[in-house]
Amino acid sequence: TRLLYETIQFSPFLCDREPDLASQFEAAAAAGYDGVGIDVNLDALAARGTSLDDIVRALAASGLPCVELQ
Repeated sequence: TRLLYETIQFSPFLCDREPDLASQFEAAAAAGYDGVGIDVNLDALAARGTSLDDIVRALAASGLPCVELQ
């Protein structure tokens, strides 16, 4: 069985705070998830100072692949 962590509960479409994707990725890896699905609004993240490169680095640091973008 493969487990996928979905970031939808911290979606920038649903709340007005910055989703701390790096912390979510680290927690998902520590909990044994096999990958992540990211609910992402790149414009909203960029407005808060998070770039696509930041997301890629956070994924690489966690060791989890992104298997879905929403």
